[in-house]
Formats: sequence, C-alpha cells, structure tokens
Amino acid sequence: MPRELESAGLMAESSDALNSSISVKVRKGGAEKKDVYMEVWNAEKGFVSSLKVTEKLKMIYDDAAFGGISWSKDGSRVCFIGEKPAVAEYKPFFRDTAEAKEETGEEKQAKESAEEHWQDEKFQ
Repeated sequence: MPRELESAGLMAESSDALNSSISVKVRKGGAEKKDVYMEVWNAEKGFVSSLKVTEKLKMIYDDAAFGGISWSKDGSRVCFIGEKPAVAEYKPFFRDTAEAKEETGEEKQAKESAEEHWQDEKFQ
C-alpha cells in the first residue's frame, strides 16, 4: 500500500469493474484511529455513504495471499477477508484477586480473637 494511503488511514480500496465510477474504501478513523469505516464513493458525485463497522471488523486483508476487495458480477455486493475484533472479557467489579485476599494464619487468629473478644464483652 502506498505511504500516502497509509497516512490517510486507508486500509483498502476497490472500484467496480462494470461501473468504474463506484468505489468502496475501508479506512481507520475516529478517536486514535481505532474505528473502522466502510465508505462508498462515486467518481461523479463524490462521497455517497459511510458505515462504522468497528464491532464487526478489526482489519481487512489487502495483499497477494488473501487478495483484496472483490465485487459480485452484477456490482451490487463486495467480498473481502478480514479479522473480527476480539471479544471483550467480562471482569466482575467485586471479584477479589487471590493474592489480595490470602490471609496468613496469624491474621486469621487475630481476626478470630477479635471476634471472640467482641462477643465476650457483649454477652457478659
């Protein structure tokens, strides 16, 4: 991919073979260039539409091994190979880590003696 395309955040681009005035571009943008957008362009009218696909697509392959963006025979659909984003792991807010909650034997005895002492004072 040429450097000027990389600096603009463009990941892949393809024009329809039947109707060369229509093209599809996949680019990174948004905050810190983490969002992925699919854009439709018309050579005569310019920008047509854009769709944010960050939840569905992390990266698109545009190389000799996987190819790039391919068009259907009628020019109504595109096909490409890309990577799905990693699924976010659920991290419970109140889960205690094992290292933080391990108590030594002395700490357990001190806790138990404090509880016994409290109970002794209360019930005398």
